[in-house]
This record gives sequence, C-alpha cells and structure tokens, in this order.
Amino acid sequence: MITEKEQSQDELPEPIDLKMDLPPEMEEKKDKKTKEKKETEIIKKKETLEELVEKNIKWSKAIYLQNKKIKGRLNMMVFVNYLKLVVIVAPIIIAIIYLPPLIGQYMKQLDSLLGGMPEGANFGEMLLEGFGLDGMFSNLTPEQIQQAQDAAKK
Repeated sequence: MITEKEQSQDELPEPIDLKMDLPPEMEEKKDKKTKEKKETEIIKKKETLEELVEKNIKWSKAIYLQNKKIKGRLNMMVFVNYLKLVVIVAPIIIAIIYLPPLIGQYMKQLDSLLGGMPEGANFGEMLLEGFGLDGMFSNLTPEQIQQAQDAAKK
C-alpha cells in the first residue's frame, strides 16, 4: 500500500533549473549588491561582537568585585571561628593548670575551719574515700582510744 505522503511526492513535478544568462552589466550590479550586503553583514557582526566583548568585560569586572567581597567575608569567618575556639579552649587549659593548686588551698582552709580533724587527716582525701573513719582513728594513740572508750561507757 502506498501512503498519502508517498503519493503526494510522486505527484510533484521535477524541479526546473531556472538559470538564466544575464547580461554582464546586470551580473556586475548583482555582484556589487551581494558584496555590499556581505560587507554590511560583516560590519554588523563586528559591532555585535565588540558589544558582546564589552558586556563580557563589564560582567567580568562585576564578578571579580563580588568574589573579592566574598573572599573577605570568608576570611573574617575563619578568623571568628578561630577566635571562638580560643575563647572556648583557653579557659579549659587555664583551669587544668591553675585549679588543682587552688582546690588544694581551699581544702586546707576547709580543714582548718572544721577544726576537730586530726593533723594527719585531709578533708579532700576523706571526700575521695567516702568519709572513711578508719583513716581518722589510725592517727590516734592507744591512750586516746582508751579514754574515748571510757567516755563512751559512762
């Protein structure tokens, strides 16, 4: 079966070659017109290319300035992040260095305030041992222990 497209193509006549011999004067005029058209097209293309290059340069400058601002902001962000790190880490390091001696001093002051502690007993050690009374009684002499037992019997 033949489709409609094939039929319509079959029915079309053969193209005719319409070349005509023009007189030489007409050919020269035609050549001049085509040359002028080509020259104007080339000039227009050059102008559009120049305009495009100028626009491209303007955009490049704008992008460069924008990138410069962004770089400055990123550098500032990095600086601020390092500053935050120092603000957080520096007190921790200072605490590790200075707190143990300070805590020792405060424990000595607390021991002196409590008063009834034997000389060898340290309140900080007692806290760590869980208030073990064994350490306190080990510093007592046998006479002191006997006196305490006699006092408890009365």
